[in-house]
Amino acid sequence: MRKLGIGFIGDVPWGTHFCQFYQTKEDLIDILAPYFKAGLENNEFCMWVTSEPFSEKEAREAMSNAVPDFDQYLKRGQIEIVPHTGWYLKDGVFNLKRVLNAWINKLNQAVARGYDGIRITGNAAWVEERDWRNFAEYEEEVNNVIGKYRMIAICSYSLDKCGASDVIDVVSKHQSALVRRGGKWELIESSERKRAEEQIKASLKEKEVLLKEIYHRVKNNLQVVSSLLDMRSMRTHNQEAIDLLTEARAKIHTMALIHGQLYRSDRFDRIDMGTHIRELASFLSEIYFTSKRVAIDVIEPTKVYLPVTDAVPCGIALNEVISNALKHAFKEREKGTIEIFMEKSASDTIFMRVKDDGIGMPEGVDIHRTNSLGLKLVRNLVQEQLMGKIEVERNDGTEVTIQFNKSKKGE
Repeated sequence: MRKLGIGFIGDVPWGTHFCQFYQTKEDLIDILAPYFKAGLENNEFCMWVTSEPFSEKEAREAMSNAVPDFDQYLKRGQIEIVPHTGWYLKDGVFNLKRVLNAWINKLNQAVARGYDGIRITGNAAWVEERDWRNFAEYEEEVNNVIGKYRMIAICSYSLDKCGASDVIDVVSKHQSALVRRGGKWELIESSERKRAEEQIKASLKEKEVLLKEIYHRVKNNLQVVSSLLDMRSMRTHNQEAIDLLTEARAKIHTMALIHGQLYRSDRFDRIDMGTHIRELASFLSEIYFTSKRVAIDVIEPTKVYLPVTDAVPCGIALNEVISNALKHAFKEREKGTIEIFMEKSASDTIFMRVKDDGIGMPEGVDIHRTNSLGLKLVRNLVQEQLMGKIEVERNDGTEVTIQFNKSKKGE
């Protein structure tokens, strides 16, 4: 968001396109002085294409009186004030495509010089009746494409030169209009903009309902599969089969937890990993329940949220590591502790650690070479899907650390 400088409007995004209706010079400066002041102070290149009632000289003087250090901005080329004859009417002819391309070229030049974008204004007082339709098409095209660029524009129109139909035409080709009523400026949104916003809101609401239904159904289907696996494991006395079914059930439940959280959430672009880990740890403690007393501590010094594309492989990898500790770390112990630590750095690097105080992973097992299905799955998830790295240390138990950069998907 960018500071517009016009107090009653507040901040606006790039791609904002207003029209201003004025009657006097004071009306113009009342809006353009704070508008350009905010742009200059926020590292934007500014440009004013003048027409009556301001000449270039008068525009410079007015800005110099209204904006502190204006002459310094002008001297270093952060703002240009040019006549309409040199911008809109080169060779005395208005050419829609030429002017549009000139704005884009000006933007590219400004960005190359280190500015964040451009802030512009043009006065349409020069437009004669014969040019009106062509200029109206230009304004419509600007309104259609400006959202793609780092631009903010205010187009000024003299009320004395606009009839009622002209005013309606101008407003329809801008996102909003600035008008003065009873000595106060007001912002009027065009009907097209309001209609578009209402359609977008309706579409987003429909999408939200649809996504909730999808996540709900996926969660339920995964839970049905998990229950079927649980029932099947109770019908066999083959321990190897029971172990395989339990492991499969744990993987499925991990994904069900994520979809369940998405269903309950107001946002579909991120998963609260602290909540997910606590739910996962509780579930794994139940399905791997034995007479041994194993405590699972979840430490989350910073809130960690991940997009779904990261949360699913991360959750499955954690499931494997925690399950492995519950099954193997305490074979010769009556009690133990598993500590799960997760944090996010300022640079969006995710760091996770699962540490147990059990008997330790056998020395002959190498996480990077092992063919063990569970560890191989963890390795592949971390290295190939999360594009991260995994390390194992044997120090009074086993410590598995996973590190990866948070994906920007879904943000």
